[in-house]
Amino acid sequence: MNTKIITIIIFVVLIIGVIFLSGCVKTPKAVPNDLEIEYDWGACYADWGWNTLKIKSNGDANLEVTQGFFKEQKQYSFTNEELLEIYGEVVKNNFFVLKEKYDNPNIIDGGCSNLRIKAEEKEHKVSFANEDIKQINRITQKILEILNSKDSDWKTLDKQEICNNARLICETEDSFQGFLCDAWNYTCERIK
Repeated sequence: MNTKIITIIIFVVLIIGVIFLSGCVKTPKAVPNDLEIEYDWGACYADWGWNTLKIKSNGDANLEVTQGFFKEQKQYSFTNEELLEIYGEVVKNNFFVLKEKYDNPNIIDGGCSNLRIKAEEKEHKVSFANEDIKQINRITQKILEILNSKDSDWKTLDKQEICNNARLICETEDSFQGFLCDAWNYTCERIK
């Protein structure tokens, strides 16, 4: 047989194989009723900040942003379409079969993250530190892409308001006297 014909046959077989294999990953049509997503990330050891985002199947989302003494809760609402986009990434990237932990022991500090997902009566948590896991990145990038579309300034804390609330508590609550209030006063004096 002619090499040109063999090349065409191989090419056609490869095309059919790609088409067949691309249909093997099911795209979810609906958000599971029991969907829960919890994604937290930040510095592994230093107190440079930590974020925790919890999303429920009804779209209610709570983001806790922490920077040192400062902590703020922010509420968001994810649409069904947005949840379906995120869950589509979960399915497409085979989240439920990933290892539970990925870390690079050669890096002692850096970024740490946890991603816990519950869906269709399955629950899985993956912890990762200083590792580039493409399947995880695709999921977390989708989550952050949607979060950023809702609030591009989500990382910013209103530290002055937090300090004002801390001062009020220190002045009115007997249980918040002493070292804790001194630490708050010391920290808040520096942000003016």
